Amino acid sequence: MNKEFMCLIDKIIKYGLEPNFSSVKHLTLLKKNLLELILFYENNEFLLDDVEYQEFDRNNHSFVIENLQINFPSFKDYKSFLNSSNVFDLEDVIIKSALEDLNEIVLDLLDVKYNFEQNGLYAGTNAFDFLFSAGMEEKILKTILYINRLKYVA
Repeated sequence: MNKEFMCLIDKIIKYGLEPNFSSVKHLTLLKKNLLELILFYENNEFLLDDVEYQEFDRNNHSFVIENLQINFPSFKDYKSFLNSSNVFDLEDVIIKSALEDLNEIVLDLLDVKYNFEQNGLYAGTNAFDFLFSAGMEEKILKTILYINRLKYVA
């Protein structure tokens, strides 16, 4: 599980670490890898680790969003509803950024990778389980939907 999981993480975070992946092929691969990440979460049970470790410093990774902007220039804002059962209530409409969602996904996965490398398997899987259920899953699903709706890819 460890090697497979780290490989999957690396396939996704590379888009935030390097600025040379701007093609339709990479957009398709990103979507595929995000789907695989959801399946990985659903198909595995994660062990809890209640030890307090040094936290991952997201501030040291401000370059991630810049690389994502280069790699996915077509990622813009999208509209969402707070209450999807009442789509006619315009006060429920919120504007979100697909680029910021992807940035948060990459930062979350960098956090998981950091925990794996610095603190071991239990810390890494615990971080993933927590971050996935705390919002990563929703951002992944919204990113996949956004990719499906893109008509123009630069």
